[in-house]
Amino acid sequence: MIDAPQMLLLGSGGRDAGEAVFACSLVRKASLRRPLTAATVTSVRVRVGNGSAGFEPRHPAYVITEERCASEDSNTSRLLASGAQSVWHLRVREDRLEEGAQALFDAMGASGPVVCLSNSLRTVVDPALFLMFRRQEAKALTASAQRVTQYADRNVVCNDICFNLALDDLGFAQGIWTLREEATAIILAGGNSTRMSQDKSRLCIQDLPLIEHICLRLAPNFRQILISSRHAHDFTYPDIAVVPDRVPGMGPLVGIASALEASRYDRNFVVACDMPDFDMRGVRAMLRAAKGCDIAAAVAGEGPAEPLFAAWRKSAAPAIEETLRVGERSAWKVFARCAVKRVPISPKQLGHNLNTPQDYEDFVSQQTRSQKSP
Repeated sequence: MIDAPQMLLLGSGGRDAGEAVFACSLVRKASLRRPLTAATVTSVRVRVGNGSAGFEPRHPAYVITEERCASEDSNTSRLLASGAQSVWHLRVREDRLEEGAQALFDAMGASGPVVCLSNSLRTVVDPALFLMFRRQEAKALTASAQRVTQYADRNVVCNDICFNLALDDLGFAQGIWTLREEATAIILAGGNSTRMSQDKSRLCIQDLPLIEHICLRLAPNFRQILISSRHAHDFTYPDIAVVPDRVPGMGPLVGIASALEASRYDRNFVVACDMPDFDMRGVRAMLRAAKGCDIAAAVAGEGPAEPLFAAWRKSAAPAIEETLRVGERSAWKVFARCAVKRVPISPKQLGHNLNTPQDYEDFVSQQTRSQKSP
């Protein structure tokens, strides 16, 4: 799987689904701020005998072309006319898709944002976002869309007038595409920081408190951000509410319960305040999974499910209350009383967890080395 955090991938559920029109509008808007690359991908089967159109077995596995004309009647031409710095097309055999995709990335050489139109590419590429488009009246998805629709971060419906996704909900920040979710992010910052021997949320990283790094990562991706803390006056940030623990000092489970009650949305991403560099793609995987359960918790590698890096729905509230009522304070205890999905993510997507002074020193040193490297 090719890691592509700079790519926004737009899929199509059928004919005239609107993904190309949306892509052109997005390119016109986004290219005013920064150079943007666009691409389209066509995957075909190997043609045998007089079969359907495709590659003859003796032909190259893939062909990459750069669009030079902005006046032709094609998606690549329209993307170029919309303001993309460069536009590329990959025509590739299905059985050599990953090889062709890597060659496409090498040809584009893009370090900035990329917008790509393709269904099949999602089987070999892990983009920042994958949006699946379909017509409002469509009754079924195409076969290629059905193979990847489970990975869609948003299903976008198109009619003859508009889409159910606003361009302003998409952005590009810190080297990755962002999408504002109909969900709340809850940052847990009410702990004792016993192993750190000081308030972890205020540890300085690149001249900002740790909790501010987390807020900056979450802000473009959620409609609401809440900080769960012991007291309402512990933090003051614009547009971010601080939810005091209803019983201070009782652990993160009380914080989660208090914040769920204050949340405006059913889905809530819960994260501890000592995790500065998690990958939003892992977060979105949990938000997708949460639609069918009470809690969707990350599992990184061989580790346990992470209740403090998880998507909690409001439907988990009764189980939390029952757990607290019987005198249990561990968030893991709630799992036995809820429908829980364990969502596999990579350790890289989980990022670092700064529990001790040594963890903090190592992380700061790593950040310093990364800044100095070319």
